[in-house]
Amino acid sequence: LLKQLAFDSRLVDMALSPDARQTIVVSPAPVGEEGGTVSVVDLDSFATKTFRLSQEPSRVRVSPDGSTAVVMSDRAKLAWVLVT
Repeated sequence: LLKQLAFDSRLVDMALSPDARQTIVVSPAPVGEEGGTVSVVDLDSFATKTFRLSQEPSRVRVSPDGSTAVVMSDRAKLAWVLVT
């Protein structure tokens, strides 16, 4: 085990960048709250940047070159674009 990372709620999806230097994790807000989060984790330093979303995310996909990630919400029928 290299490092244990804690998040506010359960994780519903994650995607690894093509160069394996970052992972992007999506999770719903904690029980009783609305929305969710997308977190970008640097796998060299384990530094995490977390962004709040207005709706609950359900999936994340990373472009083949790793420059863009798309987070989708099946319930709200929304997508957010993240430039990595």
